[in-house]
Amino acid sequence: MTQITFKPTDKDNFDDIISLKVAPDQDDYIDSNLYSIAYSKVHPSLATYGIYANDTLVGFAQFGEDPKKDRYKLAEIMIDIKYQSKGYGQIALKQVIDNLKQDQRFKSLVLTLVPENEIAKNIYLKFGFVFIDEVIIEDELTMQLDL
Repeated sequence: MTQITFKPTDKDNFDDIISLKVAPDQDDYIDSNLYSIAYSKVHPSLATYGIYANDTLVGFAQFGEDPKKDRYKLAEIMIDIKYQSKGYGQIALKQVIDNLKQDQRFKSLVLTLVPENEIAKNIYLKFGFVFIDEVIIEDELTMQLDL
């Protein structure tokens, strides 16, 4: 059974994390991991993590508190092209949700996505996210999950 763990971005995994890539047709759906790590330095409420499957780096996530509202925010979650379609993304998403539910500081998790990203949209709907009428990033959809 695959065990997914999250390890904070640090000097030991930084180069490997920024070299992760999504499939070419997904490039417009996600910021680069380098940008997300830089963003977290000026927005420290959003931490960055390598996603590991049995000690192998397979993806990247950025999540934490939404500094403007009393809720959590999932800013990024991606799986490297070499490891896509193996279920790692859904296992990682479930683990993020479960960890935030246990934390219990906030009652909801929010995210945004590009409207054309049908795969991500369907995964989020499967997990119980619903569309909300809020603009966080212009030209993106906003979804929320009640925890």
